[in-house]
Amino acid sequence: MNYVKKIFSENTGGNCMVDMVELNDGRILSITDDCVILFDSLAAFYDENAAGNNNAGQWIDLTVTRYSTPIKSEQDAADFFYELHNSDRIFHPDDDPAGIIRTVTGGPLFTPAECVNLRLRVEETRIYMDDPCAYILNEFDPTATDETRRSGPRS
Repeated sequence: MNYVKKIFSENTGGNCMVDMVELNDGRILSITDDCVILFDSLAAFYDENAAGNNNAGQWIDLTVTRYSTPIKSEQDAADFFYELHNSDRIFHPDDDPAGIIRTVTGGPLFTPAECVNLRLRVEETRIYMDDPCAYILNEFDPTATDETRRSGPRS
């Protein structure tokens, strides 16, 4: 490889896994499900994460395109809510996603770009579902029975 020295994974604590790409010049690409951050070195990655500041590197937000696909059917609406649920990001459809806070960090759960997309998608679900909130409760409420809950999105 011309530019990559090593590829590995790191457990950054709390079983939070991050894929890492060490470049030949010593810089580190830290890759998660929602971002890629370029750090000057592995030491910089650990210094900034220890300080709780993982925004200090050059940030590439992978979530900008998340939730950007318009909902065009009841199935799309169901799949949308399953994606939110399965990524631990489900919220009440009447709430503004910008007001949802990560309990661990106290910061916003969604990026500004995600909030724009989420507001649009939630409104689109209302076209295909009479009551998105009732749908969420029926599908994801832990007290629901197997008979009232599907096992996952229909394909």
